[in-house]
Amino acid sequence: AGAARVLRSAGRIEVAPAAGGYDSLVVFTHGLGDTAEGFSDVAEMFARQLQGVKFVLPTAPVQPVTLNGGMRMTSWYDITGLSDRASEECEGIVESSNILRKIMDDEHELGVPYDRMVLAGFSQGGALSLFTGLQQPPEKKCAGVLVLSGYLAASKKFTLSEAGKTTPTLHCHGTADPMVRFSWAEQTRDAIVQMGAENYELRPFEGLPHSVSGEELQVALDFIRKVLPNVPQKAAQDMSMRELKNAITRAGLGNKAVDLLEKKDYVDLLEKAQSEAGKKSSSSGAIENTLSCGTLARLRRAGPVAARQPSHATDDDPVFCAELPGRILTLRAGKGPPSKAA
Repeated sequence: AGAARVLRSAGRIEVAPAAGGYDSLVVFTHGLGDTAEGFSDVAEMFARQLQGVKFVLPTAPVQPVTLNGGMRMTSWYDITGLSDRASEECEGIVESSNILRKIMDDEHELGVPYDRMVLAGFSQGGALSLFTGLQQPPEKKCAGVLVLSGYLAASKKFTLSEAGKTTPTLHCHGTADPMVRFSWAEQTRDAIVQMGAENYELRPFEGLPHSVSGEELQVALDFIRKVLPNVPQKAAQDMSMRELKNAITRAGLGNKAVDLLEKKDYVDLLEKAQSEAGKKSSSSGAIENTLSCGTLARLRRAGPVAARQPSHATDDDPVFCAELPGRILTLRAGKGPPSKAA
């Protein structure tokens, strides 16, 4: 555990250890209408609690969403109706899945093994993580899949791979979710287990609406710890030149290695960074209690909003527009722009 560095670029946020590099990856995808910023604070908090883990949070492409009258918004795929998404085509989901695979492949090129990668996401992002992670081929099997308030999307396009059958999968879902109903989560679990999944757990959270809670995030953090256990890092002097260069790149030290020629210089640079990282970690002592400070305050403020639906919404006429943690945006056909649910 220790400090984290945050890099923001067009369409992506990266949260990595401040120094010393990383050997594991978590790709976290947001819900409909949100951006990478939606879970950046959670990623930063998790990164401080984990050792050697990098978080990549991509932002979905902007595209029309049929359910919202063709309104353009960030979306991993199209949504056409208010029922569960398993029977929908979810146009764009394959392309978005390839975005996640490209992130994984790029990190693998830098030396991160696929079995040290976790795909995670909230709502539509959770569905995308499930769709991607459980279809990975054996040589690219990931360490785990974490689904928060998600579901199985585009079941006709989904085939559980042999690797996916044994991939640890944790599905956390609120029992009071009015947008992605808990029954959808149960149907998702049942369908995937029937396909042959051996390691799929659905964890209900009583009374939780379409949001996240401190308890749920603690469970999520524990799951990541379980599937990405700490492993002894290879000593710098025992690394090949390629491993050294990749480790230096992952540590964000590429600009300091431009003029280096000898292997000893690369080793010295990496060992210095690792030493500084160790000092920061040990000096931090008892870091903040997990899920404390501003994040829990934000969740406490957001929770009541997510628990309420507009007075005109009923089970037969639900309102659905965006999947933001703790916030329900609503849109009625021909009624103007979205507004927050009161």
